[in-house]
Amino acid sequence: MPNLINWNDHVVSAKGYTHGQLKEAFGKVHNQDNWKLPIDELCKKSETDVVKEAIIYFTGSIPNFANFDDEHVNVTAIGYYEAIGA
Repeated sequence: MPNLINWNDHVVSAKGYTHGQLKEAFGKVHNQDNWKLPIDELCKKSETDVVKEAIIYFTGSIPNFANFDDEHVNVTAIGYYEAIGA
């Protein structure tokens, strides 16, 4: 049996985030019906760095953040389909 890589523990970001960390962060903000659609969601201000990296990693689109309240920001991104020109 081949020695399989556990991608969740594999560092995939120049900032040192693992695939698992990015997957968890992306799961909090992506469209739950179709992850490839545009993103428009709230996230904690303390999570903006990992959320930014996750959106870039999974969709190829650049997120924008706008203050929402003392603890949250609104994150938007064009999503995977538009980023690849589909």
